[in-house]
Amino acid sequence: MRQIFIVLFFLCSCSYFEEEEVYLQGKREEVFKKKEEKLIRSKQTVKLPDPLKINEWPMQNQNIANNLTHYSANKSIKVKWIKKVSKNKFEDNISVTKPIIFDNKIFIITNKLDVVATNLITREIIWQTKLEDEYNEKFYSIGGMSGSENKLVITSGLGNVYSLNPSSGKIIWKKNLLKPIASPPLIISDKIFFITDDNETLAINSNNGEKIWSHSGNIENLSILGGVSPSFSNETLFVTYTSGEIYAINANNGGILWFENISINTLFSKNLISDIQSSPVVHKNKILVSSYINKFLSLQMNDGQISWEIQLSTLNPIIASGDYIFIIDSENKLHCIEDISGRILWSAQLKTKNDERNITWYGPLLVQNKLILASSEGVIISISPFNGNLLSTIKTNHEFKTHPIMAGKTIYLLSRESNIIALE
Repeated sequence: MRQIFIVLFFLCSCSYFEEEEVYLQGKREEVFKKKEEKLIRSKQTVKLPDPLKINEWPMQNQNIANNLTHYSANKSIKVKWIKKVSKNKFEDNISVTKPIIFDNKIFIITNKLDVVATNLITREIIWQTKLEDEYNEKFYSIGGMSGSENKLVITSGLGNVYSLNPSSGKIIWKKNLLKPIASPPLIISDKIFFITDDNETLAINSNNGEKIWSHSGNIENLSILGGVSPSFSNETLFVTYTSGEIYAINANNGGILWFENISINTLFSKNLISDIQSSPVVHKNKILVSSYINKFLSLQMNDGQISWEIQLSTLNPIIASGDYIFIIDSENKLHCIEDISGRILWSAQLKTKNDERNITWYGPLLVQNKLILASSEGVIISISPFNGNLLSTIKTNHEFKTHPIMAGKTIYLLSRESNIIALE
């Protein structure tokens, strides 16, 4: 077994670190938890594939496999522009919908339930459309958004599915399914897939909203607010439920291909919630899944057999690039994990509180050999994916509310003050 050792280090200056810095404008800020800035390190060298250039982010996790990989960006990063899309702030108790980008537009849903389209070239607001049902009921829960060709699809907690014209904002059709929808939609060809709050997966026609098939899992009484998008590969839909169930489903007819329940044998888990709140990831020939009961697993894509399992849980997106996985766990620890074995190669403890106020970290996003993260206290940091060393950190006046997304070489964040912050 390879030797693993623990290194305790203190952040005195960014010049201490081995990797090239990402220069970010702003005030320097401590981001590791005091007296816990320790790294677990192995001697294994982490190697990443070449960064991939992407031009859009049309769904919650960029692609239908939910596979966030290594993306291309500039070596140095700074604030490029800031655009206010609403005069209203997001409330602390309201879940903020993750923006999406396609057709040179970024789409936001505001605190007043307006869908706002902003041109990324001119930075002008092109249109805004209010979700009238949700606004009238003061029901702020939105499943999410997804864009494909000539449609923008939105799911809501009122059970509505909207199809909008992305150029004009006009509602093409609306369907109410009489049950809350927890997950963002996934558009594949002529079908839209999503999951309801009572653990039902539905496939509907993308042209008119008519039901094609459905599948139901076990109902869980206790779960976390919000839902995750299914993933798709080789005509198979991979679905996770709040009950801890994982299904591989034939995307054409809803037939079950295989099934696994990761909540079994968890009687003495420290968490009573079995909910899977990070989208399942298709990576190579495996499915990566994290549950709130402190289980992070790799399963074989063809039959659901568990390849490995470690004691971690996350609510954040899972990064899978080459032979390595990067996640932030529920205790604000950032990990690098070997894909083939599940072995943790390094870990770094990020700050968890500031004056007794809990800190939420958004990300990571792997760009140009850097892990970019943003926090609810306005900090943006860059960490080396090779060893977990801090490369750069700044303090801004923005309280970030969503995970970072990108298109071209620009990274986008959404703040509590309804500002789009573009970094390049």
